Parts: sequence; C-alpha cells; structure tokens
Amino acid sequence: MKLAKLNCLLSGLISSSIRVPSSSCLGSTIAGTRSCQTKAAPSVDKNSLSKLRKQTGYAFSNCRKALLMHDNDFDKALEWLKAEAAKEGWAKAGKLQNRPMSQGVVGVMTTPNSALMLEVNCETDFVARNTKFLELVSNISHICFTSLQTSQSSKVPLSTPELSSVTSVTNETIADIVAKEVGSIGENLRATRAIYMSVDSPHSRLANYIHTAGLNQNCLEIEGCKFGKYAGLVLLNGDVNQEDSHIHCLQIAQHVVGMNPKTIGAVEEETSETLESSSLSPEDTATHSADTKQSDGESRLLFQEFLIDPDLTKQWLEERNLSVADYVRFAVGEEASS
Repeated sequence: MKLAKLNCLLSGLISSSIRVPSSSCLGSTIAGTRSCQTKAAPSVDKNSLSKLRKQTGYAFSNCRKALLMHDNDFDKALEWLKAEAAKEGWAKAGKLQNRPMSQGVVGVMTTPNSALMLEVNCETDFVARNTKFLELVSNISHICFTSLQTSQSSKVPLSTPELSSVTSVTNETIADIVAKEVGSIGENLRATRAIYMSVDSPHSRLANYIHTAGLNQNCLEIEGCKFGKYAGLVLLNGDVNQEDSHIHCLQIAQHVVGMNPKTIGAVEEETSETLESSSLSPEDTATHSADTKQSDGESRLLFQEFLIDPDLTKQWLEERNLSVADYVRFAVGEEASS
C-alpha cells in the first residue's frame, strides 16, 4: 500500500516537471530556424562583374568587393577600383623607383600628316613582350597623340616630366596610369620620352620605320600603335608625291634607324672640305680624308653610304629630288645608358 502511494507520487512529480511544447510552439521554433538558414547573402550582378573584370583586368575578388560595396553600381565600383589601384601602384612604384629600366618598346602612331614616337621602359624583356605592357604603351600613345594634335608647333619633344603630366580625357595623368600598371605588372615602369611631328605642306612628307626584332611577333600593333625596339621619323621635302616616293621616304627612314647618323650635314660642308683638300699635298690629302672618315664624316647623314645603295645618301636624294629637313631616332634604353 505504501509502495503504491510512493509510485503514484513519483509519477506526478515527473509529469509536472516535463513540459511538452504545443504543436504551435514547435512550428514557430522550426520556422524561425528555417528563416535564419535561408536568409539571402548579398549578391553581385554577374554581368556587371564580368564587364568590370574585362574592362579593368583586376582580380574577380576585387571586382566583386567593389560591386558589393556600391550596391552593384558599375560606375561607382569602377571609380573605387581605379582609386585603390592608383594607391597601391604609387606605393609599389615608390619601392621600385631605383630599379634600372633598360628594356621596353617604342610605340609609333601616324596619320598622313602627323606622327608620334613614344618610349616606355620596363625592367625585363619578359615584360616588354607582355600584352598588358603593350596595351599600356598603346593607351599612353593614344592619349599623347590626341593631346598633341592640337599643338601649333610642327615638332614637340616631351621629356619624362612633361610626358608624365599629360592628361587623358578622363582627367588621369600619364603618371597615374603608369603607377597603376606598376602595381599590376610588378615591375618599375616609366614613360620616358616622346616626339610629335606634323607637316602642312603638299611638298613635305613624314616617313617612319620601325625595327621589330626581339619583340612579341604576335603583338606588333594594338589599335593603330605599332611597336619596335628602334624607330625613326624623317621629314622630307621635294617630289614627295611622285610614284614610288613613299618607298623612297621609307628607305631614308630605314637608313636613319640602321646607320644612326648624328647630324644631317650640308652640301656647303662638302664644298669646304673639297677646297681644303685641294690645298694639301697628296700625302696630306690621303691623311685628311682618312681622318675625316674616322671622325665625323660617317656620322653625317648626307655623307654616309646609303644603306641600300653604294652611292652617298646625298647623291641618292638628289637623283630623286628629295631633301631631308629633319629626323628623329629612338632606340630602347639609350636614355638609360647615356
């Protein structure tokens, strides 16, 4: 009897201590859990992400971060990425600024009446062959060409500081553009120099020649900008509109690149040398001629043997009624070694 009462008492205590939640309460709890589990994470518009990546070349993770920060606003994300890239690029450029740059390319852009040559340097030949680097050269060349085509001068040379301050249509300086690519490419880079030339006479012609050996032969031109290790611009006057004259002008530009004359020279110099030579004895004449050839004779364009003809360049030009008014020659790395 006592045992039965004890069992009854224990049973009541257990029943009162265990509370089973109602079905409505259980439903509420489960629904709440499901709500937490299925809460949507912030999403990125795939089209914007792909476009941003393609336009900037930055990592997908950075492009995604930019879009998330700006609620998929493409323009704001792009602006933020450029600002961050510039900061990182300038920081890296500061660390690399003392590293030598003897490699690179010369970019050349032309129209029938104007031309631009621009040298951009890097540290290694590997980067000089890189498409991303060549795209940078093309971009800078387009910016300079657009800016200088409004110039009133027919010849505009640009040094490194002058070139760095040229501004694009988006208000970026070339210095900023190069700095961003330093951060991306990972080498010291520099837009070193440029020259712009134009003509406005029907009796004048600009000719150019580009030597491409040593470059990426699968990428010798991007959007009208051609690349080379050596390049020359020549301004010629005379019968520049005759048949084959464009070939003759090209051959003179090729001569400038290949023979690297230091000056044009002048016919008056030949007359003066002839008179001086006639007053010397035969022995002195031979010595004088040898000394002239060894010193400055071969550095004058007009008195050099023409690259593709045994005649002197002066004679070759006279036969074709052409004259050289000006020329410029660029060789990659010569500024660094001078």
